[in-house]
Amino acid sequence: MTLEVTETGSHLECVMEYRTALFKRETIAQLAKDWGSVLQAFAHAPNQFIKQVQLETTVNLENKPNLKIEFTL
Repeated sequence: MTLEVTETGSHLECVMEYRTALFKRETIAQLAKDWGSVLQAFAHAPNQFIKQVQLETTVNLENKPNLKIEFTL
């Protein structure tokens, strides 16, 4: 999966590419919605911690022990 973000004037344009054999369309749609929530949260309060951002999606890491999550700002 790739996410390309381009700044165009006063907004960001995001394009996600993914393998349909690996991800459902609904999963990508929710991921995009959560990404938008993160961007909006940091636009309003740039000094907050990412763990303070409220997302609609919850990830149960107990069922996915090999899942690696990285986030760089």
